[in-house]
Amino acid sequence: MLDGELAALGGKGKAVAKKPLTFRKARQRLGQVAKENPRATYRVRSDDLMSLLLVLEGKEFEDQHLECVRSCFPGLLDG
Repeated sequence: MLDGELAALGGKGKAVAKKPLTFRKARQRLGQVAKENPRATYRVRSDDLMSLLLVLEGKEFEDQHLECVRSCFPGLLDG
C-alpha cells in the first residue's frame, strides 16, 4: 500500500502502482500475434526477459521495464 502511494507521487526509482499486464492477457495477445504471423521472431536480451517477468509479476517494476516490454514484445501492452 505504501509503495503504491509513493509511486503515485512520482518518486524516482519507485515501483509503478498499476499492474498493466497479466499472464492471461499476455498469453492471449501473444496467441493473437502468433495466429496472425506464426513465423514472427523476437531478439531479446536477458534484461528484456527480466523486464517482462517483472511486469507480469506486477509488483516491483518501473517505467523503464514497461518501455522495454513495449519495444521488445510489440502488441503485449496497450498503447
